[in-house]
Formats: sequence, C-alpha cells, structure tokens
Amino acid sequence: MQQENYRQTQEYRDQVAVNDQETLKTVLTVISMILKDPKSDPILQLQAVRFSKDVMELFNDDFITQFQFQVLPMMEHIALWEKGNDSLERGRNYFGDDCDIYNQKIGNSLLRLSLECIWVWSKWFPIDPDSLKVSCYRITLEKLILLKVKFPVLKYFEPKKVGKYMPECAMPMKVLEEMRRAVKIDIQQTYGAGSSSKIIQQRLSQMLQTELAKDDKEMIFYSDIFRRAYKQLQKRQLQERKDKENDQEENSVVIGYYEKKDNIDKELLLLNQQVKNLQNELLSNIQDKRNMQQKMREQNELINTLRQKIDIQEQRLSQLNQSRSQEQYYQPRFIQTSNHIVQF
Repeated sequence: MQQENYRQTQEYRDQVAVNDQETLKTVLTVISMILKDPKSDPILQLQAVRFSKDVMELFNDDFITQFQFQVLPMMEHIALWEKGNDSLERGRNYFGDDCDIYNQKIGNSLLRLSLECIWVWSKWFPIDPDSLKVSCYRITLEKLILLKVKFPVLKYFEPKKVGKYMPECAMPMKVLEEMRRAVKIDIQQTYGAGSSSKIIQQRLSQMLQTELAKDDKEMIFYSDIFRRAYKQLQKRQLQERKDKENDQEENSVVIGYYEKKDNIDKELLLLNQQVKNLQNELLSNIQDKRNMQQKMREQNELINTLRQKIDIQEQRLSQLNQSRSQEQYYQPRFIQTSNHIVQF
C-alpha cells in the first residue's frame, strides 16, 4: 500500500462495499498487522489509516462493527502519543527522536489523521450498529478527552460531509451520563491507564436499560426515512433546533431545549415511545416496498414472456411473406390470341 500504489486499493474498497466477507476480514487483518508492527514503514502506517478512513466512508455495518474491536485500539494508541502536549506538531517524534524531516511530517500526519478519524467516527457511529450498545468509537473519544488529549480542527474531513452523515437521532441523555461515568470510574481505577473500550462497553451495557433494543435486523437507526421522520418529531417536541452543521456535543443539544433537568426523564420516555411507533410504521413501509418489488419482478417476467411470443409471431409472419413472394414470382401468366391461349 505504498503511496504510488494506493489507487490500486480501489478494488478492495469495491469488494467491501458489496459486503464480501473474505475481503473484509483480509482488509482488517492487514491493517492490524501494519499498525501493530513497530517496524512497519512509516508511510505504510499512514496509508493504512488513510485506507481505513476511505473504507469507513462506505458505511458497511460489518466493517464498522469489527473495526472498532480490531483496529481502533491501535489508533487509540497513536492518539495517546504525548497526550499532555497541546501542540499540533507533537507527532513529529512518533517514529523516533532522530528521524528525518520526511518521517517527522509523516508522524504529524499519522497522529492528526488518527485523531480526526476517532472524533468523526464517534459522531457518525455513537451506537454499535450490530448490538445497539454504545460504540467503542464514542467510548474511545470520551476516554481520550478525559486523558487530556488535544484534538485538532478538521483538515482531512469536509465539515459538510461530517454533518451530512451524523445521525439525526441524538443519544439519550441517560445513556451519555452513564457512559461518561463508566469511563471516568475506569480511568480512576486503572490509575489513568484506562481499560480497553471493549471492556468498558461490556460493563456499560450491564448498567443501561434495554430501551435501544429492537427486534428487526433492518438498520432503522441510520435509515434515511427514519431520519426524516425523527426530524419532524424533534420539531414538534423541541420547537426548534440549532443548526445541524454545528459540531456540538449531544448533551448541549438536549439541554438547550429543556427548561428543567427534572423533566428530561419524562420527555425521553415520550420520545422513545414515539420512536418505537415510527419504527413499526417504517417496518410496515419496508414490507410494502418488498411486496411492490415482487410484483414488479412478476410483471417484468410477464413482459419478457410476451416479448418472446411477439418475436416468434414476427418470425412466422416474415416466413409467410417470403413464401408468398416466391409463389407470386413463379405463377404462370397467359396471353390470349384470336384462336389460342399461349402460356409463357
């Protein structure tokens, strides 16, 4: 995955896009090997993170889920480099104090890209799309913030694109509070080291209610239809919302529209019930769509059958016309004279 060959990785991205499981596993394994090996070429490590960013933007649920367990911990390790240093150039010595200027630039880029990815992914995927638990992306961001890691202004992501793919459905305040409390307790108990985000996720899931559980395997939470429906619901419940492109924490969105903190639980219960109703309505729409698609397929098959019959009839008609033309050409003609009829 050298710089000059990076464009050749498009084939692998295409395979992940169609959810090819073998390619997905191979991609995750290769990225893990590159970032785990301290002897890996610096440019190779940078390209591995860049490739991760590109594949993540395919929004493949299987890749998102597995990546948080296999690769995210290594990116978190990169992000913790000189965590107490607020300088945006603190990555220049990541590959050694005596590395050349070229590798210093790569170190800075690697650290910055890793930090930006973690920040953006935590906003895109606050909930694990597979289990509906709080994702390791969101837990990792909270852990790094508590460990005083400085995050840069976005450079490798377009702000409009980041805002476009942020879910309309805000994480419930109770979930946020429990997540932050769990991360803070873990850091205190490990004397600032912090457990893996996966372990914190498992502990947190035992503390939360099962409000986010769902029966259907459809990814309703990130559905465009669900986004639009939930957006209308928020307009009715919260009256007005701040600009969607403002990169703000989820709690500030909720707090800005509730006058008293004591009313949050009651409002959340109402929202959760209405969300469930929207989910049921969406499932019904999905089934109607499937039935319509089946009907369209049957109609297309009927059209194809009729077209075949038309082709056969046209062939028969053509053969009949040819046969008639030949008969007319060979039909004998007669001339009548005064006393005889002459055939020629």
